[in-house]
Amino acid sequence: MKDVCRHIKEWIDGYRGELYLAIALDKILNLMNSYLEDAGEEGSKITKEDVEMCLKNDSTAKIIAVKDGSEVLWLWDGPLLPDMISKIAEMADRWGEAAAAAI
Repeated sequence: MKDVCRHIKEWIDGYRGELYLAIALDKILNLMNSYLEDAGEEGSKITKEDVEMCLKNDSTAKIIAVKDGSEVLWLWDGPLLPDMISKIAEMADRWGEAAAAAI
């Protein structure tokens, strides 16, 4: 695979575009790898280490350990956090409330 970080950042941007706050790391890895397999990228596999490497110099997303030992990818860190707060506040103003829900 030519540019693993490009793929990872595209997926992160896609989830941000849908206003996801976080996604289980195992889930996003499975989704990305299924996509690559379907796209004919034989032998290509994105790993947790790839995600860590790609986020090393990116202050907008991070991997967070959860109490049971699993990990999630938090999508709105650093300079993007105020943007997310603003989007949530705008939604609450428009609809009377804003809530995060697992789908």
